[in-house]
Formats: sequence, structure tokens, C-alpha cells
Amino acid sequence: MNVTLVYQAVNLADRCNTPPAALGLMSAVLEQAGIEHTVIDFQVDSDPKNQLYKRVFGIRFLQRYLLKYHLNYYIPQVNLGFARPFNSIANLVAGVHLNYIAAQADRILEDQPDVVAFSTYVWNWLNILLLSKLLKKRNPDLTILVGGPQATFMERKMFRHSPDIDVMVLGEGELVFPQVLEALEKGTDLGEFDGVLWRDGDEIRGRAHFELIKDLDALPFPNFKWANLKGGYRHADHLPVVSSRGCPQRCGFCEERYQWKEKFRFTSADWLLAYVKHCMEEYGVHKFYFYESLVNASAKRLEKFCDLVIAEGLELEWEGPATILRMSPRLLEKMAKAGCKSLAFGLETGTNEMLKKVSKAITIEQVEETLGWVRDAGIDGHGYFILGLPGETPEHMDKTAAFVYDLSEKGILKSPSFNRFKLATRDEVSPFMRKKNDLGITIRQHTPEEYFSKLDVTKLIEPEFWWVTSYPGQVLEAEIDTATKEQIDHKIAEIYRNLNLLRKGA
Repeated sequence: MNVTLVYQAVNLADRCNTPPAALGLMSAVLEQAGIEHTVIDFQVDSDPKNQLYKRVFGIRFLQRYLLKYHLNYYIPQVNLGFARPFNSIANLVAGVHLNYIAAQADRILEDQPDVVAFSTYVWNWLNILLLSKLLKKRNPDLTILVGGPQATFMERKMFRHSPDIDVMVLGEGELVFPQVLEALEKGTDLGEFDGVLWRDGDEIRGRAHFELIKDLDALPFPNFKWANLKGGYRHADHLPVVSSRGCPQRCGFCEERYQWKEKFRFTSADWLLAYVKHCMEEYGVHKFYFYESLVNASAKRLEKFCDLVIAEGLELEWEGPATILRMSPRLLEKMAKAGCKSLAFGLETGTNEMLKKVSKAITIEQVEETLGWVRDAGIDGHGYFILGLPGETPEHMDKTAAFVYDLSEKGILKSPSFNRFKLATRDEVSPFMRKKNDLGITIRQHTPEEYFSKLDVTKLIEPEFWWVTSYPGQVLEAEIDTATKEQIDHKIAEIYRNLNLLRKGA
């Protein structure tokens, strides 16, 4: 059986800093099971047709149109027949997009696969439906298998939107993926597997319930032999680290806890050290980025990892997201000695009132103190902020701006980043969606043409698609009781201007 694993991507903004960790892990699981396979990452695929279309998408004057008629949300619906192009430019963009997806289908079929497996995310699942349609049209005997976060959230709903998907693996696919492929090859029933759904004529069969992996140390190290580490990725000299799943925090706007059934798990420090050493020896890579919720979610494990790195004298560099909680000057000093160069903190807001509303369990006083420790340890501290949270007023935003200016002037906050609040309306999972009525959140339904035709084509900025969820034939938009979008955008632009003046010493 020929198996092809695919990371589907369209526009240049989809390009990751490193090879996708999920592809690396699925490849390792198949390799361990002795299943031959091909891996295609369309972020960096070298096929000439794909590169041609990526160059077209990268032309500056087209970007305003490619952002408005977004290649991940609206245009796939046009090409799937769920929406209409509402003007000639949208029709032109749809044609370019369809040719690009067709080129991806050509590339996949070059390897003559029997099974094509996609990892689905909120930003690529509509394009995967379109790509699956083209693949099935050219090879009706091909088996299309999907997994990943979006498939797990949608379950049977995704089958209803696409007659071309054959099998769905929910949750942590490492548990059953090789066995599912073996069953498909032998033609045996898939009913013995938890978390596997499949199409049987007009019926969807299987059990959506899935178990979580109890011992993450039992997983093989991700395999990146297929990846072009010499170029293509933003940080081609880095490899990803995913050594935990879930998050112990309870931030009010985040659904990650619920994605993992409110369970937080992590590998041992010994596994983490062994993985880093493996990457250094196998791929010659000495730089790493932690693609997980928080590197210090378990301070005890993090400290042990640092002790092991220091004891072995390894020369490496790493960075990742962290929480203000569970930090200390002693731990940060060890982290710096073990190669930590940068930490990114989700700070969200500069007022204790709003921090409490979003259940961050921190105060602005703790933020300032911890960032001071980070700087003193020789580590760059970065901060992510959100404007437009439910209940936030222009006065709250002014206080957040003043807080950021103060931290920047003191030299303890590097390159703060601001975004408008982004509410995923795709489900009722996040705490904010569960309490939407109390928070002043209203969900409105539109046709794709109605919603996307409203976007301002004159602004070279990404529209706030995370205010909406786009399903075939409909768009769900969240209206939030907060400052207006214009006020939020104006404040973000003002903050960046003032920060630039501060850096220049004006």
C-alpha cells in the first residue's frame, strides 16, 4: 500500500517557521510500523506549478484582493459550489486558486498513492475538501483519510460537507493510524478502533469516542528526513519540539483544555533531552522552538531538563511560549544556561480588571516583576496582547497601552505584539462561547457572499476571520460587546507608532 501524508497550505502566510511537528510524528509512527510512505508539505513543495502560483499570490498589488477574498475561507467555497463569486475579481481569484489546488492534486498523484492522509486545521479544511474532490475525480479508488484538530471538533459534520472523505481518525492518531492503514489494506472492518469514523455507502459508521495517550514517552521521535531543512521554512535552522499536550491554565477565551479533554500531559525531562540530542546528531540542528502551550507548565520538569542540558554541556538554543506563573530568578538563570534565548508570554491586557475577566490568574504587578527577572537572566521577554476583549472599553485599552509603554521604557519587554480579539465561533467549547449571552456575544449567520463582500478591500491588512467561522454555504459572525473594530484598529496602529518613537529615543 502506498501512503502519502500531506500538509495542505495555500497562501504564503501559511508558511511555518519549521517543518510541521504533526507530519514528523505521523511519519515516525508509520516508519516504526514498517509502512512505506511519502510526505508532502505544500508550504515548501518544490513543484514548479506550485511555485508559480505562490509567486502569483505573493505579488503585492494582488494581496488586497487575496486577503479580502480569502484563500482559506471564501474562495474554496466558490470552487466547491457552496458560494458565488460576487464580482469579476473574486471570479478571477477563484480561477487562480482552482488551478493551484489542481497543481497540488497533480503533485500528490505523481506518487501513485492508495491512501492520502490530511491533517485538518481551521485554516485549511475547506481547501482539503476541494483537494479531495479533485483527487477523487481523477482516481475514484483513492482512499481519503483525515485527522487533526478540525476533524476532531467536527466529527460527522465534516462527512456531511464532503462526499469524498472516506475515513476520519479523531483525537491522537498515533494510537490507531498504522492499524487503520493495515485494516484498509486487508479490507477488514474498522469497527474495532475507537475514534475512527468511516463512510459505508450513505451511512457513517464508527465510534467518535477516543482515548488519550497515557505515556507520551512511548512515542517515537518525530521523523524529519523528508523535510528540506536547508531552505523554505522561515527558520530553516530550527526544529519543532512538542513535548506536552493540553494546558493547565484556564484562560477564558481558550479552548485548548477542552480539545484534550481537560487533561494536561507531558513527556519526561529525559525524553526531552534524548529528543534534542537525536535532532542534533541526526539533522545537525542546534536550535529549537517549543510548539506547545507553555514550556513552564511543569516547572519541575523544565528545571530537570535544564539541569540535564547543563550537565552534558550541550550547546543549543531554544525558545517558546511561557506563563508568568511558576517562574523564579533561579529557574530563569538555569534556563538561560541551558540555551533559552527567548520567551513569549500571553499577557493579553494591561489592567487587573480585564485580566480577572479573562481568568488569566495573574496581575500586572506579577507581569512586571517576572519580566524583570527574565531580562536579568539574559533572556528576551516578548508579550502578546489582545484588544477588544468582551467588556473592554477604550479606557481599558488606554491603560494597556500605557502599561506597555512603561514596560518597554524599562527595557523588560521586547517587541510586544497586538491583535484584535479573535473569537472562534466554530463550536461551543471555549468558556467564552459557553457564556456568550452573559458576555454580550451575539452570533449572526450570513451567506459567504454577504459577509465577504462587506470587507474593506482598500486596507492591506488581514481581515478578522477569527471573528467568524466559515462552513460550506454559511458564515457565522460574532458581534461582541466591546470597543468598535475601528477603535481597536486605531489603537493598535497608535501603539505601534508610539513604540517605534520610543525605540528611536524620540
